[in-house]
Amino acid sequence: MNNTIWVALISASIPSITSIIVMYMQTKTNKKITKIEDIKTEILQEVENNRKGYEKEISNHILENDKTYLTDFLSDIEANEPKSEMQIRRAYEIKKEYNSLGGDSYIDDKWDELIRKGILKEGR
Repeated sequence: MNNTIWVALISASIPSITSIIVMYMQTKTNKKITKIEDIKTEILQEVENNRKGYEKEISNHILENDKTYLTDFLSDIEANEPKSEMQIRRAYEIKKEYNSLGGDSYIDDKWDELIRKGILKEGR
């Protein structure tokens, strides 16, 4: 074969070879993108799980702090320790938060007892 035929054959096959190379590269790129999306989804799920866990821990800490504050407050009130209007209002706020976080225990029993005795007022 002469050189002209070789040049014609090579020239004719270049677009096909280019197409094959482009398709191969796109396939590899799409696989990488899919892997990246999978990894991104896994990471976001892990972040969400951690967030929920931390929110629960924070709520538990707040609940325990509220319980401690209310225990001290109720003990002081029962012992006739004077409390300012601001301290009393704050105790009612904390009691509301305590109950909204799921606190419902001996704190409520003691609170209700002090309301019955007239030491605390209902629903401030």
